[in-house]
Amino acid sequence: MAKIISLISWCVLMCAVGYDIYLLNKYAFDLPFWDVWDNLPRGNFKGVFKFYNENLQLFYNILSELMYIWADWNQRYFAFVNFAIYLCVVGIYIVIIGKSQIKLPLYPLFFLPLLSPILGYNWLWSILVQTHTYILFFLLAVYFGFCKDKTAVTLSMFTGCLILSVLSMNLPLALGCIIAYIVKETLNITPQQKKETAKEMIILVLVFAVFLALIWMREDSQAVKDIKLDNVFSMHYISNLSFYIIEGLSLFALTGIITSQYCLPLFAVLLVFLGIAFFEQCKNKKLQALWGIIFCVMFNTCCVVALRHGEVYSHQVGFIRHHEVLFLLLPAMLSVLLSSRYMAVKICGVVICCGMLYGFFATVKAKQFQFFGELFYKNACVCLNHYYNLKTIAEWQCTMNFPIPVDERMQYAQEHNLSFFNNIAKCNE
Repeated sequence: MAKIISLISWCVLMCAVGYDIYLLNKYAFDLPFWDVWDNLPRGNFKGVFKFYNENLQLFYNILSELMYIWADWNQRYFAFVNFAIYLCVVGIYIVIIGKSQIKLPLYPLFFLPLLSPILGYNWLWSILVQTHTYILFFLLAVYFGFCKDKTAVTLSMFTGCLILSVLSMNLPLALGCIIAYIVKETLNITPQQKKETAKEMIILVLVFAVFLALIWMREDSQAVKDIKLDNVFSMHYISNLSFYIIEGLSLFALTGIITSQYCLPLFAVLLVFLGIAFFEQCKNKKLQALWGIIFCVMFNTCCVVALRHGEVYSHQVGFIRHHEVLFLLLPAMLSVLLSSRYMAVKICGVVICCGMLYGFFATVKAKQFQFFGELFYKNACVCLNHYYNLKTIAEWQCTMNFPIPVDERMQYAQEHNLSFFNNIAKCNE
């Protein structure tokens, strides 16, 4: 029976991958949009270490330059490269779950949120390669730091992957991973290893501190210096954080069923059950990677909401790149809850699993991938036409974060015949 359940679960997961490839092939298009315009490549790799806001988008910049050389920066092709990187993210996560050796034949279903059509936004928007690479390097760090035996090589790989994760985009996730790793080492320490472990932890923290100091000293990292964490202990922050996490665990499908006032007590209940499961399982080395992921994602989520001054966003206003990290909670969380020996904790896991499945099929039914594809294409076209005064559409305004840089960058792109120029005429039809 377990083998049949496992086979069905894998088939459902593969069907989800196939469905996403179908949608991507149908809706990917060759038009830059939003702040992608501010990252127009030149084919010379000179700007790959340049900060963008508070992010150092190294791997997006490198891939963008390569796509410029190989395919005239064709955004449709870039979308498929983006999705391929994301499948690597899902793959390494599956390997980490496999290393935990949980006896749950339906665990492939836990990965459905990571393939929900709601994330089509991320695969269409080429700049979100930054999100996928920092998640990928984070998960590789978890693999080397939690799933492999501790050696000088694995510790180096752990540290290196976290640094690459920060170079991709994100700092809080890497800091959370270091904290989780130190907690894991503390739980596993023996009297004979105290001095050696303490020395390794000090070296790890010092290496990362020096790395962060080098970033801080850069002149173009002013946005990093300007960040302030305000009101993190306010009820406004805690309430919005609760709403963000509880709604996110259902892929935001519960928005139409429950109101935000119920999210705070539900979040408190969730923390209680997670606490019970943690103290039950924290010394189980095979499960420590999953607890590391849970802590890191929760830490990252708290930081993101704090950095946005307690404000949260739904998928309908386009901040999916933050939700994508939040969805990483589900595979690890369901695995540890359903592996508990306490029935109440198992029931909590079942309830979350049901909410997750409901949310996944709701996003499929609502065709939200198509929604984003059509919205982005229309918005990109309108913004282009608005700038060129080709036509005015009263009900559609240019809603990009930044204006299209149609000055020397657009002239450069036109002179070099970048592929998206062929689509500008179609926008005017």
